[in-house]
Amino acid sequence: MTILLGLIAAMLSLGTPLVIAAAGEAVSERAGVLNIGLEGTLLAAAFAGFATASYTGSPWLGVLAGIGA
Repeated sequence: MTILLGLIAAMLSLGTPLVIAAAGEAVSERAGVLNIGLEGTLLAAAFAGFATASYTGSPWLGVLAGIGA
């Protein structure tokens, strides 16, 4: 039973960014734009946010860098 609960918790925590990206792609596709590089965009934003937050020590600058990426 605990293995099943752990699996469900892992699916929810690791799948959430992909669900958000898929929802964003659905909205942009309805507008007529096809973006097939969603995973790369997510990785670039995560790396930029982490690197900036680590370098500056400010999590808010990391969030801004992730948004900017």
